[in-house]
Amino acid sequence: MKELLNSIQMKACDKYTIENIGIPSMVLMERAALSVVQEIVNDYLAEEISAVIFAGTGNNGGDGIAIGRILKEKGAQVQIVVVGDLQKCSLEMKQQMTIAENMGISVKMYDNSLKKEYNVIIDALFGIGLSREVQGIFQSAIQWINQKKASEKKISVYAVDIPSGIHTDSGEVLGCAVQADKTITFQYGKPGLYIGNAKEYAGEVIVKNIGISPQPIEQGEIQPVAFCYGPEDIKKLPHRIENGHKGTFGKVLIIAGAKNMAGAAVFSAESAYRTGCGLVEVFTAEDNRVIVQGQIPEAVLTTYETIADSMEKLKCSIGKADVIVLGPGLSMSDQAEKLVEYTMKNATQPCVVDADAINILAKHPEWLSSKTAPCILTPHMKELARLSKKEISEVKITRVITSYEIAEYYNCIVVAKDAGTVVVEKQKAKYYLNLSGCSGMATGGSGDVLTGIIAGLLAQNMSLYEAACLGVYIHGLAGEEAQKELGGYSMTARDVIRNLHNIIR
Repeated sequence: MKELLNSIQMKACDKYTIENIGIPSMVLMERAALSVVQEIVNDYLAEEISAVIFAGTGNNGGDGIAIGRILKEKGAQVQIVVVGDLQKCSLEMKQQMTIAENMGISVKMYDNSLKKEYNVIIDALFGIGLSREVQGIFQSAIQWINQKKASEKKISVYAVDIPSGIHTDSGEVLGCAVQADKTITFQYGKPGLYIGNAKEYAGEVIVKNIGISPQPIEQGEIQPVAFCYGPEDIKKLPHRIENGHKGTFGKVLIIAGAKNMAGAAVFSAESAYRTGCGLVEVFTAEDNRVIVQGQIPEAVLTTYETIADSMEKLKCSIGKADVIVLGPGLSMSDQAEKLVEYTMKNATQPCVVDADAINILAKHPEWLSSKTAPCILTPHMKELARLSKKEISEVKITRVITSYEIAEYYNCIVVAKDAGTVVVEKQKAKYYLNLSGCSGMATGGSGDVLTGIIAGLLAQNMSLYEAACLGVYIHGLAGEEAQKELGGYSMTARDVIRNLHNIIR
């Protein structure tokens, strides 16, 4: 598990290191610069580098000038361009400029007249403190960088700490932002590098240890805002006892699939089985019988035709289940509404609520408020907007805050699906931010697979929050495996299921 800090927390750790540990700011700046240079010379021979460094007037700009100086010492051609008002330079920035000038390195002010051919651009305009929209000369500099990168494919862009124009905490693009190939960030990852639109700008994110003290975190003075999983966290999977039987590993009831929507039920059911649950019952429309039995014969099948028929059978099925999945492919029909209402008002088992059930509950929030079971909601951005009664454009920017609002109001766990899925629980100030997954997972049925994975983990007695976090992580890893095999264009949701065995062993 790795922890992520927001801008305020990161600055507090930085300050503690300087004031309490006694490591000077200039030393940290040199370490940061060396770590960036290390990445650049891993990609290029130093003598083949022709670099332009865009330096702002704060400490991020100081990092940039130090990077230019070290590259110059290694044999690179370097041009440093300062953007902004020199009268507003930080003390460290002024010191770095003096050192560069004393070494005969060219330092000029940005005037949009750069003509030289470069193969490396270094973005050191803004650090992690940016909170306002980028305008004026800074906007011009960012546009120059992006246009140069777009027109000359041989150019590599490296962002220092965070791409300029990206909000450190939310990933929001503040007017415009640098599109980097690599972002080298320091000591801890920042949420804004992994969430929402920022993933299109940060490129490959590399976290470098530069000696910033972790003591404020270890002493509990700072509570990291988020955490993420790595390969070592697969060990959190539920233990499987050797003398277990199907009852030992839990029964999942999947209420899914209206007429002609059998696929969603199949995907959720097979994913629950592949994640290790003992038995799956699929509760679906009679029209889906042949498809479900043919696609997943391991599942127990209960079908219905009329509303009255479905209510009587649902009561029996809920009584036998350990975990319930509600919603994939369920439709927005009157019958679907009856199924959702009954389940919300009568089930006491953990419920994973997805897709059409979320849309129905957005129409009838009183059913969610009066629920009798602990719930995990798994909305994508449009569904999250419906639940919160907000515009989708607002939700994309405030996804974490909005998720916490829903988790608090309805006393549930929210899995807000998007690039960089987040999982929140009202009692936890630290949220989970998922770093696994790939673009090939943006395909129909992928969400149905996730609900099945989470349900399979719940059936094996994982806590709701742990099952949600680990389920999202496993889902993403299986997607990555599928993309390695098939590529992002050709993979489907079923390919994610086929690769679960490569992750869960």
